[in-house]
Amino acid sequence: MVTGLEQELGVKLLKRTRSVKDTEIGRRYCEDGRRVLAALAIVDEAALGVNAEPWGRIPITAL
Repeated sequence: MVTGLEQELGVKLLKRTRSVKDTEIGRRYCEDGRRVLAALAIVDEAALGVNAEPWGRIPITAL
């Protein structure tokens, strides 16, 4: 999965030796991806709020 992504992007996201470490590009890619996912969650919440049922109390004062 990661290898395919690396091939698609043309960069190495992980440095593979006896252990696996992220590269600088891989670290930035992951951080940016997390920010994008957080932004999408906010957009989803806003979209869901459009169709939400009204709730709460509305004060009415007679004149």
